[in-house]
Amino acid sequence: ITGGARMGDAIAETLATLGADVALTYRASEAAAERAAAAARRRGRRGLTLRADLADPAACRDAVEAAAATFGRLEVVVNLAS
Repeated sequence: ITGGARMGDAIAETLATLGADVALTYRASEAAAERAAAAARRRGRRGLTLRADLADPAACRDAVEAAAATFGRLEVVVNLAS
């Protein structure tokens, strides 16, 4: 989930309820991203936060690689970053 603030909590919680592990990127809202990851963890899933400026292609690549390395694969991308 790009952008852990605002709707990230609800989407992370919903995806975790459906059985998904959740990775969230944030640029400045670390606390909001961590709250969203914690919502996934409360549902028994893994929650990962990654600081990334998604305007930077290298940062995007690094975030995807880190999430894939942690979870083994990626199946869904939710683009909320503004």
